[in-house]
Parts: sequence; C-alpha cells; structure tokens
Amino acid sequence: MAYENMKVEFPARDYEGYIFDCDGTLADSMSLHHRAWQHAFREHGASFEYGWDIFLSLAGVGHADTVRKMNARFGDMLDPDGVTHTKEGWYALHVDDVRPITPVTDYARALAARGAKIAVASGGPRWMVSRTLHAIGMEELFQAVVTQDDIVRSKPDPEIFLTAAKRLGVEPRNCVVFEDSHLGIAGAKSAGMDWVLIPQVGA
Repeated sequence: MAYENMKVEFPARDYEGYIFDCDGTLADSMSLHHRAWQHAFREHGASFEYGWDIFLSLAGVGHADTVRKMNARFGDMLDPDGVTHTKEGWYALHVDDVRPITPVTDYARALAARGAKIAVASGGPRWMVSRTLHAIGMEELFQAVVTQDDIVRSKPDPEIFLTAAKRLGVEPRNCVVFEDSHLGIAGAKSAGMDWVLIPQVGA
C-alpha cells in the first residue's frame, strides 16, 4: 500500500503514555494473518470459509479464543490449540515479508526520540509480536510490550491496555491508544483512555 495517502488524525495534545496495537497499526500484517488463518482452518477441516469480514470482526481477539468463537458460530468442534499451532506455524514462515505502516511507525519513532513513554498492546502471542516488531525494525523502541501471554481476557476487555499503562507507570486517563480494530477501540474506551483509529490496510 502507498501509505502517503493514509489519513491519520494524530493527537494534537501530549499524553503521558502512548499505547500501540501491533498488527494493522504498526505492521502491515493483517493480510498475512488472514491467509494464515484460512490455511489453518482448511487444514483442520472447518465447515466455514474464514472471510475477510469475519477476520476483521475478530481482530484483536486471542488465537484460541478466535477458534472457540468460530466453533460457537458454526457448530464446529475444532481444537483451539491445534488450529492455533497450524496458524502460527504458517505465519512464522512468512513473517519476514511484513512491512511497517510508515505514518504510524514514524510517529512512534518521533515519540521515542523525545523520550515519551510508549508501549505495544497486542492480542497475539509474545513470540509472534516480537517477530513482527523485529521484521519492521521496531523491537527495541518500546518500554513495554504486552501480549496475550500477559492477560486473561482478550480485547475488547480493557485488561491489555490497563496492563500496558501500569507497566509504563502512567494513569489510564493519561494514555492514548492507537488501534485499527473496533474491538481494540472498545477496549481503549473501557480502559478510560483516548484513542486513535488507524485505517484498515486492504485484504
């Protein structure tokens, strides 16, 4: 995608803490995740087609919870751990193809350069988030990286954002969240934080 045409309303005021989602916000990885899910569901004999709209509706949900939600929706009995393992394995083979969403990564770098407190809050597992941040050259930028390994409840629950704020040593009301998913925005609102919606990068 040509990101120079992306319209993002970055905050006009300063915050004490800045919290970024990873996939679809810092990293142009959503299409890759979608393909990984499609591969995994096919491999495990799912009765449904995991389309782009369904995928987006579950953006920010943890992997095992995604499988459970799809089982409930379509009456399947897919093994959450097995599907997750297949999905993550496929993604790992292709993660080096991920590129940064430069308007957002440039903004994050500018924040870091002036000493702002910045964190990542991603619904993915820690190893995957780390690999993705490495692929876009951002792995050393953040004071805190919170993943699904650190929480009990997936987005839209505010737990992941509250955990990030705590690790930054900042009150939630003094934080702003950058998210591409509506579940993530809902979580930020529930956490009492301001938020910025990052436009979706195409399928």
